[in-house]
Order: sequence, then C-alpha cells, then structure tokens
Amino acid sequence: MLDESIEESYREEIREELAPFAEVVDLHMWRVSGHHYAAAITLVSQDTLSLQAFKQKLSKFDKISHLTLEVRST
Repeated sequence: MLDESIEESYREEIREELAPFAEVVDLHMWRVSGHHYAAAITLVSQDTLSLQAFKQKLSKFDKISHLTLEVRST
C-alpha cells in the first residue's frame, strides 16, 4: 500500500493527537478522490479509551473520509 500526496505534517498532527493515549505503530493514508483520503491506523495503547473514543479524537481530521482503526492493548 503506498501513501500518496498527503503531507507528512498532516500525518504528524495525527500522531501528536493520539500520542497521549497510544503509540501509532502503523499509519497509511491514500487518496480516494479529490481531497478525500482513506486511512489505516494501528495503535498500541495502555489507556482504557474505547475504539469509539479514538475515532472521536480523529474526527477533527477532515481529509479522512474512510478510517480503518485497530487498537491493540498492551
């Protein structure tokens, strides 16, 4: 899977948003149309946040129109 045309700074903002709660161990984003991207993100977390809570934290990233999120507990 190749990342296409998304700025590294945008990916870094995602990592920073999640850093207090989880380690981002895998992050792929690719263009699906125009300014819309799909993202596949894998997290490792010791926090008790639910999958839905992580998705809520990512909802501010308006370029992500399709999200696949995996959260692994340590």
